Amino acid sequence: MFRLQNSIPLRLNLFWLAVACCVVAQFEILRFALKTARASNSSVPTPSRWSEVLWTLVPAVGLAVVLAFTWHAIASHRPAASRGPAPQASVIVEHPS
Repeated sequence: MFRLQNSIPLRLNLFWLAVACCVVAQFEILRFALKTARASNSSVPTPSRWSEVLWTLVPAVGLAVVLAFTWHAIASHRPAASRGPAPQASVIVEHPS
């Protein structure tokens, strides 16, 4: 069974798993866009190969921006101990390390 390392927070494990899935998916989409054969019937309009590649790369760039902002949010996350004392009416739940 797959075990996560205790030294690496769960949020980082999930982030890098999502990055790996996105990279594999984008690679396969781009490979499929480049591999698609031209239609033999010229009466059917087909987009150029470069427009196919462009419309494959545009979402990949957008996804890279989202992943960059997510990484920034994860990296700037401070542990609860460094935030100061909890308000008096709050319930404190600690994770055993």
